[in-house]
Amino acid sequence: MINGRPICLFDLQQPLAVGPWRIDCVELPYPGEKRYPHEGWEHVELVLSGDPQTLHARALSHLADEALLAPGIKLKQSSPKGEGERLPNPTLAITDGTVTIKFHPYSIRDIVASEQD
Repeated sequence: MINGRPICLFDLQQPLAVGPWRIDCVELPYPGEKRYPHEGWEHVELVLSGDPQTLHARALSHLADEALLAPGIKLKQSSPKGEGERLPNPTLAITDGTVTIKFHPYSIRDIVASEQD
């Protein structure tokens, strides 16, 4: 459960190739009340391993100032909580209103493993 919604995790034996990335785990949350005006990827989550307290600065350092200052770009900081979650999991979300990139300090596997202890 994340933010009160059940999620399913799928470990892929063969990673999905999306541009330069190899995605070996897919998280599918149960639909919530929010409705989206388009079909497709709603967001992608990237892991920047390291100190959770420096996540925001580390994430922003990977993005060009011009991109962050472009019209329609919004930033949001949050800390979603899973049931039994023991690791701090701050999030920096950057969106253009269509697709969102979310940065985390831990992978979903690390978060799930922390709940098993």
